[in-house]
Amino acid sequence: MSEEPSPSPGSSSDASIEPEDTWRHGLLGCLDGIRSAGDFAVFSPPFGKGDRTVVDTSVRNTWELDSTQFCLANPAWKSCFSEILQRAASGLGLLDVTAHLHKLLLYEEGSFFKRHKDSEKVAGMVGTLVVCLPSQHEGGDVLLSFRSEERTFATAPFSAWDITALAWFSDVTHEVAKLTKGYRLVLTYNLVQSGHLRQSAEFFHQQSQALRSTLLDWTAQAPLAYVIYYILDHQYTPSSLSLTNMKGRDRAVCEFLHDTCSDSGVFLLLGHITRTETGDEYDFSDYRETCYSLNTVYSSYGEEIGSNFEVNPTEILNHSERWPDSEDEAEYTGNEDAPPCFRYHDTVAMLVTKRYLARFVLWNYGYDKALDNMVSMVSRDLETHLNTATKAAAIALFGKAVVSGKVDTARIVTHWAVELDDRELYRSALRFATGNFNARVIVLKTICVHIEKKYENKPNSIGWEAWYGDLEKSCSLESWLFILEHVPDYLVSIHLQASFKQWAQTRLDRKFDSTPAICREHHPFLIRSVELRYADSDWVTTTLLPALSSRGERDLLYQFSITICQGKREEQFSSLARVAFDYLFDHASNKLLLHEPDMHQDPDRSYTVVTVGPCEKFVAFLDHGVTLGAGEHALKLLEATYDGLAATLPSWDISKMTEKGPVYCFLHPLALMLEKHKISASPSVRSIFELIIRHGLHAKLPKRPRKLPGSVPSLSRCVLTECVDCDSIARFVTSEDQKVWRFTAAGSRLTHVESLLTDHPLFRLKKTLLDDGKSHSLTVEKVVTEFTKELDAYDSAVQRLKTALERLKGEFMRSLLGDQCYRDLILLEPLVSEVSKDPSLTALGGKRAANEFMGGSEKKRKGC
Repeated sequence: MSEEPSPSPGSSSDASIEPEDTWRHGLLGCLDGIRSAGDFAVFSPPFGKGDRTVVDTSVRNTWELDSTQFCLANPAWKSCFSEILQRAASGLGLLDVTAHLHKLLLYEEGSFFKRHKDSEKVAGMVGTLVVCLPSQHEGGDVLLSFRSEERTFATAPFSAWDITALAWFSDVTHEVAKLTKGYRLVLTYNLVQSGHLRQSAEFFHQQSQALRSTLLDWTAQAPLAYVIYYILDHQYTPSSLSLTNMKGRDRAVCEFLHDTCSDSGVFLLLGHITRTETGDEYDFSDYRETCYSLNTVYSSYGEEIGSNFEVNPTEILNHSERWPDSEDEAEYTGNEDAPPCFRYHDTVAMLVTKRYLARFVLWNYGYDKALDNMVSMVSRDLETHLNTATKAAAIALFGKAVVSGKVDTARIVTHWAVELDDRELYRSALRFATGNFNARVIVLKTICVHIEKKYENKPNSIGWEAWYGDLEKSCSLESWLFILEHVPDYLVSIHLQASFKQWAQTRLDRKFDSTPAICREHHPFLIRSVELRYADSDWVTTTLLPALSSRGERDLLYQFSITICQGKREEQFSSLARVAFDYLFDHASNKLLLHEPDMHQDPDRSYTVVTVGPCEKFVAFLDHGVTLGAGEHALKLLEATYDGLAATLPSWDISKMTEKGPVYCFLHPLALMLEKHKISASPSVRSIFELIIRHGLHAKLPKRPRKLPGSVPSLSRCVLTECVDCDSIARFVTSEDQKVWRFTAAGSRLTHVESLLTDHPLFRLKKTLLDDGKSHSLTVEKVVTEFTKELDAYDSAVQRLKTALERLKGEFMRSLLGDQCYRDLILLEPLVSEVSKDPSLTALGGKRAANEFMGGSEKKRKGC
């Protein structure tokens, strides 16, 4: 026989409970004293279908037989009744109970049993069990009551073929209603408890009252003690941890807590806790380290609501005493042993005060569904325990949870904000809805359900401001238009729909009128508004277009006009396209013009999605104007743009202008538009091309470099007036023919020369140790001259300009600019002519002499 293991050293039973904490002692005593729990009466559903009916031709209206006058001969009855008794005892919470057969009763039509309590017929009797055998009947419901609680059980629905069972405590009052049809055949049993504990409905009531009183003492006497852990007898897997899966005494404890906690301002949660002890198992000194961690927390329904929390040992009511569940053995690490680690895994009932639950949310990391589960748990609690403590806890939790981004949470929070009439919580739900489209729909639908319920029969009494006023103030024009469109779809009442539309439209018009600047983000709102109100010409001409011309930003005006023109084939845009173009030309032409900074746009920007800039939009705006038949207006805008650019020419910042920017983004699209519409070349049109190319792109070219006689790279001398080495360096540097200089010396002379030439960008140095082991040979090679660097920069600039202007080559541009201007500005002929006069310039296709490259390389440079 194996010995029972002794408890692990270091564990203690009630070490964490201080003597003065009477409520702790009381709570521990209540929980430890629970051995079973149950209802005062239970109804067991059918235990299976029978295969035949009981027919007795000698049946009378009412009759009974005591247990000595009949017997149950079916051999299968014993096992069947065992299951019946087990279910009944479990429902009542009875332990060590047996059933003694008492009578066989037959009820006929009109039979009833008046209100009464069962007397104690045998010693130890605690209740009654009634088994209804298959016998079809109607009526005869059993009514049971204890204190203020009542139950009604009906056997008729299952009477034709099934067996049902009812059980109640002896101190429960009960009666049988009149049987209206058929016969009911029942077996009655006396339930007898064989153990020393006598249980009854009153017993469980007193036990519940004691626990409730203790919980109230806790919340009143220790407001800072917001959580308590009670270790359960059994361990449970994550998938099985719920109230319905509790075993043995754990079920009784948790059911008592579940039934009692909520009324006492406490939530019952379940969790897995781990105690970790580090140190020798025989070491009873203070060096043994113990820590606790709460791995996962679940609601009583088994929903995970959090994980990974720290636990204060003083929060644990009862500490388990046993061998560890797992351990890491000690390891020798050199000078000393690594101490062993012992782990104890327990399942706990976790009691959390409702007022603390909102703070508990702040620790909730990682699990996406956890917060939703917690909100659902609190919502269920509100439905069954709508008291002051529950309301306050729910409002605090919901206020934090609504910002989580979960759609279903938004629905629950909105529902309870209305039900509890909490304005701040309601505003929080609305604020969340403004930034989350899916939540917006759910929140609006939830609100509409409550509005329908409250104002269905009095639609004229609703004040929409109270329901949606805060939302209108916080959301954008586009969002409010969405609400105006869709809220009527969520309302059933036609009167409520019309009332809301009128109110919301008035608020929308006021919101639009008070918007100081109409910018690109308002574009979707404007287009949707046109789609909905295009037939209202008065609104278009007196509200929409005046607002755009006075408060619309240039980018918005471009985008709006382009969208309208592109959709001109659609009914809602067909009549507005030309009207809008003419109105903006007449009232906002100054806003539409381009300016020199717009030419700074860089088409080579490395964006994933290239944003169309103002130059392209301006050309597209002109293109649509010409298409609509407003070509004259379009050319006037182009002329006005030229006038503005020419007037600001002295202040142009061409350093920010790339070669490609003006060509790719403006001049080339403009040329294509002019060619497409066969617009003849007017002086103003030709001038805008010449102005930007000549005074922007050409002016941006660096000054053409000239190679001056004696041009040498800058080089410092030492402070001595006469220095042989500095003179040697100077002769080498100024020599046109000498490309390499070799200098041999040792010590300070070598160091002196190295200091003058090292890191200079125009020289390459190589130092070699001579055979004597003391002196060095320093080889200095000319790499490039400053003139060559300037020439390279000029070459690159001209090449970039030629590449950009390639897009403007063609007969249309020749006819637009004229032949001479085309050759000067586009073909760059003046630059080619200048090169032909100066052989040192090769930027436009010539070759540079080999002796221009120091270091002796025969490199060739290709021109444009």
